[in-house]
Amino acid sequence: MGSTKEKLPNPAQVERHIGRAFATMEDDPSVSEFGLFADISEPSPVAVIPRDEFPRLALPEAEEPSDTRRYRDERTQLTVLRAILERSLSRRWQFVWQGIRIAAPIRDPVFFDKLATREYWFAQGDVLDVMLRIHQVRDDISDVFINESYEVLTVYGVRHTERQPRLPGH
Repeated sequence: MGSTKEKLPNPAQVERHIGRAFATMEDDPSVSEFGLFADISEPSPVAVIPRDEFPRLALPEAEEPSDTRRYRDERTQLTVLRAILERSLSRRWQFVWQGIRIAAPIRDPVFFDKLATREYWFAQGDVLDVMLRIHQVRDDISDVFINESYEVLTVYGVRHTERQPRLPGH
């Protein structure tokens, strides 16, 4: 007899939705814990998930490659267009990658620690050296994999772009 997870119609989709729910709770500092109730009328939960577990639960398990879905990790450079400076697993930054505008959350907690201590700083147009996870889905008609979504797993550093100085009086 299979596990409960195997009985779900689409376990990967359920995991993604649970991950999004915990990412949303992680983004809200007023949420201190998450309780599970056997029945809504019960006075207390049967299980409580403390806030410090939210980041782990917000990250979905790595998808196993299949005939229709896969991911690949690539160390690359991303130009920052829009930054989300608060620690968040669900909010997406905007970047330019290989001439394409993409949106991706940054999953690297060390990066946010370095932002908080001002070890990292940057401006619009600066470049992040990252490990980018590219989620792809196979197109049935063309039989090629197409990029579906992105996430930054690790930030290795920041490169500041040169700014042309302004002329006096302008």
